[in-house]
Amino acid sequence: MLHLSGLANAPLQVNAGVTTYFLPGQTYGVNNSATESNNQIAWRTTGSFSLLYCRLSVNNSTGTSSVVFRKNTAAGNQSIAIGPLLSGEFSDSTDIDTNQAGDLIAFQVTAGGGGAIGVALLAFQFVSSVKTVTRYASSLGVSFTGGSVTRYTPTAGNAYTLAETAVQFKVEAPLVWQNLQVNVSANTRIDINTLKSRVNTANGNQAVSVPATTTGIFEDLSDTDILAAGALIDYQLATGTDNAHSITWQSASSELSSSAQQGCFIAGTAASNTIGPSVTHYLCACGISGDTATEANAQVRPNFAAMLAHLELYIVANGITAASTFAFRKNTGYGNQSISVGSSASGYFEDALDQDSFNAGDEIDYSLTAGASGSSIQYSSFGSLATATFFVAQFIPDCPTIIIRYQDYIY
Repeated sequence: MLHLSGLANAPLQVNAGVTTYFLPGQTYGVNNSATESNNQIAWRTTGSFSLLYCRLSVNNSTGTSSVVFRKNTAAGNQSIAIGPLLSGEFSDSTDIDTNQAGDLIAFQVTAGGGGAIGVALLAFQFVSSVKTVTRYASSLGVSFTGGSVTRYTPTAGNAYTLAETAVQFKVEAPLVWQNLQVNVSANTRIDINTLKSRVNTANGNQAVSVPATTTGIFEDLSDTDILAAGALIDYQLATGTDNAHSITWQSASSELSSSAQQGCFIAGTAASNTIGPSVTHYLCACGISGDTATEANAQVRPNFAAMLAHLELYIVANGITAASTFAFRKNTGYGNQSISVGSSASGYFEDALDQDSFNAGDEIDYSLTAGASGSSIQYSSFGSLATATFFVAQFIPDCPTIIIRYQDYIY
């Protein structure tokens, strides 16, 4: 399944000669860091990583820039070399990396000399050695100080809020939610702090406790949430009773597992995004809840074939007094799925009838067009259900000379 770390609404500048690390998974990659441990995920499900991908919106570097797949603080097999002043899409279509349970995964980006680059998208494909598994992450990089602070953050995306409904995502197929984890980079608190799964505005089965004054990656490897179609999911961050000290959450992460070749494209934020009247902006297929006037910056090439259904969108506030439209896009044209948001309407919207298919070479994204009158429309999360219709990938076990090929079909 596609794992897209997006920055399309504001491509992130990496200055000449600088090396920085990005969080992997379906997420918003804005909190890049010179410290690799801040953006690592302990990847629990074993499988293969392939088709490393990046989109540069700007390249002023007169040297060679690079994108590297990282495993356990070392370079993996996959890498992309980007020549001077070149922008657009780049990929490694030949190399593959595999993992053992718990290996630490990250993206590394290095800008060449002479000028900065603008990173819009980073991605790879992950094929599990069992079932279909997708890893989601909320990129945080925030500190909490004070006792009994509770906030909610999206399953994939960024930021946090008191308003849980704004960051919920509706899963539209039976899925298993598993392997909850949190990355803590600083912690002076003398109490226990927690990350919990949330299902339909109640605590789920998964919970991670962060002991006093400890840092690192903490996981719940024993509990799962069995999700029915229609379940609303998000994460809850909570501090203990210590009023004087702080904790820095870098990311919250988890997996959704399917035995029917299904996964969700999820993008969420607690920060919300605003579009004015008669404006059309474009949004990434997953990971980042943000928009751009330049469609190319939001497009991604998934490199597998799938059917998308149950397009969904959450509107936080709506001062537009005409109908607005959210739609799926493929190869710069409109697909079948679309949502009409009525004058001043807000809340959850879904296209439960239409479907779209895409193939390995297609470029996909979404668009949001605000109606012609009123003030602005504010959205927070969106996404869809993906079912792989034909997917061929390589999983290479411990013996690197043996290649197993298998296929996922829709049933």
